[in-house]
Amino acid sequence: MAGRSGPSGPNQPGPGGPGGPGGPAGPGGFGGPGFGAPGAPGGPGQPGGPAGRGRRNRLLPAVLALGLVAAIAVGVLVAMLVAQPQQSATNQRTAQPAPPTVLPSPTGQSHTPTPPPQPSPSASAPPTPSELSSPGGQTAVPSTPGGDTPQPSAPPTPVTASFPAGAGECTAGGPVGGISRSAAGNAQTSCPFAESVRQAYGQQGGRSGTVTIQAHSPVTRVTYSMQCTNNNNLVTCTGGNNAVVYLL
Repeated sequence: MAGRSGPSGPNQPGPGGPGGPGGPAGPGGFGGPGFGAPGAPGGPGQPGGPAGRGRRNRLLPAVLALGLVAAIAVGVLVAMLVAQPQQSATNQRTAQPAPPTVLPSPTGQSHTPTPPPQPSPSASAPPTPSELSSPGGQTAVPSTPGGDTPQPSAPPTPVTASFPAGAGECTAGGPVGGISRSAAGNAQTSCPFAESVRQAYGQQGGRSGTVTIQAHSPVTRVTYSMQCTNNNNLVTCTGGNNAVVYLL
């Protein structure tokens, strides 16, 4: 008969059981050695011990610190974005000129300072001739706004008359009555006759408008009537046998 199993534990050989009955013919046998049954398996494992909980406790403060730093960074960024428009508005208000300060008057009423009057340009009347005259009887020359005294203008230069193109100079003597030069205006007029016309016109008293003179031609030995007109100091005489004479 098999022996009874011992308590659970490590597998060890149990005590031997009693021997079975012997056979009839032979000697009484000896019981075989008995062994105990194997122990039952252990129960399910328990949660980790104190080492696992300590590792989680060390990570929790680090996670909280990282979250706090991120929240602070976001708050600083938002504060900078909000403060920038306010700073610009403050600068604009600072740049605007402050209103004039109203000082209280002795009677208790407010007094606004009056700005100083600005000088306005006044048109001065031109000086009269009596104002320009000095005590000594000399006429004073008015000065210009720049302080320079204007210089008297030079008299106009008289226009010097000249003979027309194509006229031939015939002057052969001195001036006569202010007429000093003569010229033949075409081929039908000789220089001796041009000089005779100059002599006759210079001796003529009246010279206004058109003047008729009598001139003798040394070439033809004939006396001709000539009509002479003064135009800007150039005297043009025509007549006779299609003769043209210019005088200066």
